Amino acid sequence: MARTGAQGHDSPLKGPGSGSAAALTRDLASTFRSAIERAGLRFDVDCEDLNEPLYIDREMWEKIVLNLLSNAFKFTLRGEIAVQLRGNGTHAVLTVMDTGVGVPEQELPRLFDRFHRVEGSEARTQEGSGIGLALVQELVKLHGASIDVISEPQRGSQFRVQVPFGSAHLPADRLRLARTSSTAALGAQAFVQEALRWLPDEKVDGTLPCPRSLKRQIRCGIRVSPRPSAPA
Repeated sequence: MARTGAQGHDSPLKGPGSGSAAALTRDLASTFRSAIERAGLRFDVDCEDLNEPLYIDREMWEKIVLNLLSNAFKFTLRGEIAVQLRGNGTHAVLTVMDTGVGVPEQELPRLFDRFHRVEGSEARTQEGSGIGLALVQELVKLHGASIDVISEPQRGSQFRVQVPFGSAHLPADRLRLARTSSTAALGAQAFVQEALRWLPDEKVDGTLPCPRSLKRQIRCGIRVSPRPSAPA
């Protein structure tokens, strides 16, 4: 697991600075802004600097954030998408929320299964292999973290990733110095270019109305965590 930080690539991710988890998450989210706003959606990014050491792999974190954003964009046709990063004392909590089509209750237990697709859902495209959320779950587990989702049909979804602060939850052989990734920007652009292909050639400008606040819309939703893996 990589350690990166505001003061250099050999210190834990913490506090303000270009190497912080908040800055990294903001940068990744910002790459999606043009596509989201072009689609007539509101986009809110609110990532606070974390004052506790956080161990993450930068390339894995990139895939987590971008896959969750891509999923939100695919299934949100009106309203808004929001990204938050907060500390709750023991964990860093990444939340990606949307006012999209939501997920039926009976589909939630299989939402993170590889190749699973929710049939009949209104979306910008029916393309895709159904591995995005499964990949997110795998990468989250590699961080010793957890992911869950609250969703309600026609009201939206909220995906929440909780990563423990510090390194006590990680095996020693998983800790290493961070490598600077030159492919991060290219990887993000690939996600955005795919998202832009989902938009019609001519998009009428203007933000579609969102009748309730995002948090209120999903407050009464159903929460589910990924099913435990079957024993080998």
